[in-house]
Order: sequence, then C-alpha cells, then structure tokens
Amino acid sequence: MRDITKALLLATLLPIIVLGAQACRGGRDVPAERRLNIVAFLPVSGALEKFATPCMTGARLAARRPGAPIPTEVILQDNAPGDFNSEVSLRRLLATRGIQAVLVGMTSDQAKREGKAATRLSLPIIAPTATLDSLTEDVGPNLFRTCFSDAVQGRALAKYTVQGLNCRRPVIVVDSASSYSKGLAESATTELKRLGVQPVGTSSYAENERSFRVLVGNIARLGVGCVVATGNYPEVGPLVREMRAQNLRIPVIGGDGLSNPAIGELIGPPIGDVFLTNHFSEAEDAPAVRGFAAEYRTATGQPADASSALCYDAVTALQTAAASIAPGQEITAARILAALPGTSVQGVTGLLRFGPDRTARKSIVVERVLDRGFGFVTRITPE
Repeated sequence: MRDITKALLLATLLPIIVLGAQACRGGRDVPAERRLNIVAFLPVSGALEKFATPCMTGARLAARRPGAPIPTEVILQDNAPGDFNSEVSLRRLLATRGIQAVLVGMTSDQAKREGKAATRLSLPIIAPTATLDSLTEDVGPNLFRTCFSDAVQGRALAKYTVQGLNCRRPVIVVDSASSYSKGLAESATTELKRLGVQPVGTSSYAENERSFRVLVGNIARLGVGCVVATGNYPEVGPLVREMRAQNLRIPVIGGDGLSNPAIGELIGPPIGDVFLTNHFSEAEDAPAVRGFAAEYRTATGQPADASSALCYDAVTALQTAAASIAPGQEITAARILAALPGTSVQGVTGLLRFGPDRTARKSIVVERVLDRGFGFVTRITPE
C-alpha cells in the first residue's frame, strides 16, 4: 500500500517538480546565499496522506510560481514512519542542503514534535495546518502558523451564527471524544454569550456514532433555532441526515472539520442550510483564489483545498521574509526568523499578518455544503 501511495504522490508532483526545476534554472546565476531551501515534514505515506499530498503540491507551486521573489526549493521528508527522527533528518539537511526554514504538518502533535526539533537547531518553522490553541506557546518563539487557531475559529463560528444566520436559540452538539470538537464548542459558547446569545443547551455523542435518532429527537423538543455542530464530517453528516428525516429543517453550522466533499453524500438530499467556517474556498471570486485554483487544477486535475492553500501561503510567507533581507546579506535562518513577525502577505487564504502569538491574523471563510462540494458564502473577521 505504501508503494502505491508513493507512486501516486510521484505522479501528482512530477509536473510540479519539472516546472520547479525550469523555474530555478531562471535563477541559476543567483548566489547560493540568496536562495531559500525549505524542508517540509509531511506524512505522505500514512493515514494523513490525503491531506499531506495537497499540502506538498501547494508548497511546490508557491516555490516555482512566476514572479516569486527569491529562488526556492522545497525538500520533502516523509514523517509518517514510526521510526522517523526529525532532528537527525534536520542535521543531515543542514549539512547537505543548507536548509534555512522548516514547514511542519499536518497535525498539531506532529507540528509539536518537528517544531521542537527545529527550535533546538534555531530554525524558523511554519505550521500551515496545526490549529491547537497552545501550539505556538508549547513549541516556542520559532514557530509561526498560516492557519487560524481553534479559539479564533470558534469565535468566527459564533459570530456567523448570530449575525449571518440570525439564530438566537442555538444548541451546541459536541463529539465527546474529540479535543478539537470540545475546544471549538467552548470557544463558540463563550463568544455566543459575549454577543448576548445564551445557547439553549449542549448535546454530545461518541466518536464514530452513526445513529442520531434519540439525540435529534431531544433537540427537536428544545425548540432551537439552529445547531452548532463542532465535530467532524463522518458524524455530522449522519446527524444532519437524521434531522432531515425527522423534518427538523433548521440551519446547521460547523467548523473546518466538515470540509470534506463526502459530507454532501453523507447528508443526502435535501441538504438544506448547512454551513461551515474554513481557511479557504475554491469557489470564492477573488483574483488570488482564481489564479491558484487554476494553477492547482492544471498541475493535479483536482480542485484545490484548504491544505494546499495554507501550505502555498506558508512558503509565500517564508519567501517574503527571506526577500526582505538586505541585498548582499546572506539569507540565514536567523535573519528569516527576525523578518517573519513583520511579514505581510496577500495569500490565497487572505491577507496574512502574524499576531503577537505568531498565528496568522486574517478573515475566515464561510462556505455552504452543496450536493457536490461547497459554495462560497462570505468572509468574516472574528476579532
């Protein structure tokens, strides 16, 4: 299975690698000290391959994009194997490839592990997809991220619930086994109360739950105006299906855990009003999004997703920081690290600036679940 996965990854990335090599030839006269070498720790052979491969594709598209401010190479290291040692890998790449920065993904646990190893070697780190609230504090001052945190997403979710859905009687539905779901629910509840809305109640279910008849019946008796479902799509899809079966046709809103196209199939027709907050929407009518979406489809034949867009922006942020180093000065890890806090990037996920906690400050996308895929609704600023 691993050989098949690697073959698929190679087939997906080969056009990008070739184009990247062509782009780098254009910068062959650039001194080595004015180039940017990034290592990407991504689990391309494990269970998270479906997220890691788009991330790597997005990163390499950014590296070879026309008009990139500095010649860039992104070096893939598969961190899925259980015996993978990130510090050994980093030391080898420092010696042989002169890396100056690290991209770590996909989960917060992986970002912690790889981030701490990179910090010990004084390298700057960007975590494109790790949303754990405490991550930047846990790893230390070398780690930045281009995604929003769970707490910020919870506030955005609550804001759209009140201002977009005009829902004054929400019920919170939580996956009791998921720290992501519970954290999102806590943040959304706090923000709802700040906005003057008291949730009617909180209901919970177990991970991998597929029967929601009793839970939906209890919700229906509460007379709620909408459901804030903070879990992931494998459970929320059947939850909404049961709501429709019981003729409970109120809006449902969730977080980026719903951002898998399979949710439409799990709900089935009629989908009704189902929304989610997300990092990126390919359906957004914005020049940067249209250009990236077209480039990604040309390279892969697939639609761009949040993982690909966040990793594209991560490389763009590192390029921007590196390019800001004064001409004639060598691009070093220390200089990139010093430049990152003041870096501002018009990325494909929005205008990106790093806040005091080194997490991106930007607007958040709201999408609507369609029969196939998602539709763009709006952008909201959670803070």
